Amino acid sequence: MQTQYLDERTVIDELPTTNAWLNRFKTWLEFLKQNCSQVEHILICIHRADTFCEIQVEGKKWHYHKLKTSLFYEYSTYIRKTYFLAAEKLIRDYNASNRATLQFFITTTDNQSLLELPWIYLGAFLANS
Repeated sequence: MQTQYLDERTVIDELPTTNAWLNRFKTWLEFLKQNCSQVEHILICIHRADTFCEIQVEGKKWHYHKLKTSLFYEYSTYIRKTYFLAAEKLIRDYNASNRATLQFFITTTDNQSLLELPWIYLGAFLANS
């Protein structure tokens, strides 16, 4: 835990441990595997990015720009390797046996760029379907 990112909205005792987070993530992946086998895209977001990273830096780096065609691939890869590293084995195992493409996001209501990225991704995908 990086306490420099926490503010009065955060109750430290309510934050999950790494093991608890991994167990919950594994449960969600099992649910998706059992109940969403025909889905092509799944978006996974960690909300409250303001509690674990420099949201202004991340928001500036990843704000949506319509001319950058590889934004979502680069962003999802970066988020996965930076913020989902503890779950990498679970993600690899899921990807090896499932059709769906997992896309990774971090969100916070404190940074519009980060909050809007999953919605822009969805909008672009739906517009091209």
